[in-house]
Amino acid sequence: MAEERGGARWAVLASSFLTLVLVQGATFTFPVFLVPLTREFGGLRGLAAAAFSLHNLVVGLVATVVDHLMGRFGERRVFALAAVLLGAGLALSGTVGSVLGLIVWFSVVAGTGAGLLGSVAQTVTLSRWFPSARGTVVGIALSGMGIGMFLFAPLSAFLIERYGWRWAFAGIGVGTALLLLPTNAFTPATPPEPAGVPGPDRRGEARLSDIVRSARFWCFAVAFFFTPLSNFLVTTHQVAHIVEAGIDPRWAATAFGVMGLLSAAGRAGFGALSDRLGRVPAALASYAATALGTLALLLLRPGAPIWLLYVFIALFGLTLGARGPIVAALTADLYRGRSYGTVLGLITLGNRLGSAIGPWLGGVIYDLTGSYQAAFALSIGAIVVAAGSLTAAGRVGARAELA
Repeated sequence: MAEERGGARWAVLASSFLTLVLVQGATFTFPVFLVPLTREFGGLRGLAAAAFSLHNLVVGLVATVVDHLMGRFGERRVFALAAVLLGAGLALSGTVGSVLGLIVWFSVVAGTGAGLLGSVAQTVTLSRWFPSARGTVVGIALSGMGIGMFLFAPLSAFLIERYGWRWAFAGIGVGTALLLLPTNAFTPATPPEPAGVPGPDRRGEARLSDIVRSARFWCFAVAFFFTPLSNFLVTTHQVAHIVEAGIDPRWAATAFGVMGLLSAAGRAGFGALSDRLGRVPAALASYAATALGTLALLLLRPGAPIWLLYVFIALFGLTLGARGPIVAALTADLYRGRSYGTVLGLITLGNRLGSAIGPWLGGVIYDLTGSYQAAFALSIGAIVVAAGSLTAAGRVGARAELA
């Protein structure tokens, strides 16, 4: 029985990893589509980027209820529906004639599928199967998000160049759905224990109403709003900025993909580091590297030394998404029992609000100023706010534990 359970746990981890490869890869290569979409729909990058912003917002809204839906209908049913929605939304995005159509199919339909399959759903499932070493396990699974970016970014660039952005959307959508359905169909459906403290021990479990009124929760919420706001001010527009710095578009897309590969290593590495050094110190180290990488990108312009691009790829890539496994593990550490999935969903909603504002705001700043310099400077400022809020959350949490 123990062997069977152990095998089931690793099957769940493998399924979560592959699912996040496909979901993240299929949806987060939108920056590669940004330039052709801007040309198609009137030349305003803020308008085209708004579809990505709304997509992220829908993902966040869906994430707040995904734990409830999995509990009521089962993971397999929820994930099967999500695969169909994601694939159909992406494929039909290639048929649209306006930004409104893109919002319907990419933002709403594909966003719903991505929210039902994304990091919150996978993290909640993994935390039930792996009550210990959560940072390491969740980090391994979330590293699939970086692998997805690495694989799908150059694939998207190739498909767009060869067949156009419409057929690229169609191919990615159909292929993603066909791969997701069997990935989730044969994984174990029932976890052996709930998230948080295993067994009957419910020490540390608090009512949800008390949690959302606490200073610690709101410190977390602020930190995880400004973190993606900072990241998406950069990631959505980095390909366009790198091209404008005089680098070939295919190399710019390749750089985006390489960052995804580094992100995979960073998610797993920082997740494991948080198990050893502590959640907050590991997160603060990643914030510092992100800020330095963004500064290098800000300084990249025509005639600038190419090493600035390499510094950006290395530092920003290694820390892109690195807070994800730390957040998931820290949430499971602090909010035990049945409230875990709901609290993680609420924090993720704040995260997705930041993800929604970032792409749009970066596009608007570009449309107003003609460059991304101010957007990237604002990104660095947002990272500083996030780091300060997370530090405050750690101190408030420490005082609460001592009380």
